[in-house]
Amino acid sequence: MLSRRDALKLSSLAAVSASLPALSQDFTAPDYKLEIAPLTADLSPRHTFNTTAYNGQIPGPLLRLNEGAQRHGTRRASRVVMLNAN
Repeated sequence: MLSRRDALKLSSLAAVSASLPALSQDFTAPDYKLEIAPLTADLSPRHTFNTTAYNGQIPGPLLRLNEGAQRHGTRRASRVVMLNAN
């Protein structure tokens, strides 16, 4: 005979297993990847300076994102991943 405790365990297990496909969407590839690395930039043959570059550029790439906006056709917001190149 199935006790109330066992029924509760089974129902919670069913709820967790039903939510697994939704949880896997959070681990999809990011929309933007930024690689952060130090860079020595030359202004002229006699003038150089050390700075931080994003994707090897100074200034870094322009990202236009609307706060709270979701990606087209999905239920999640845009994701930006920053990778430290050191």
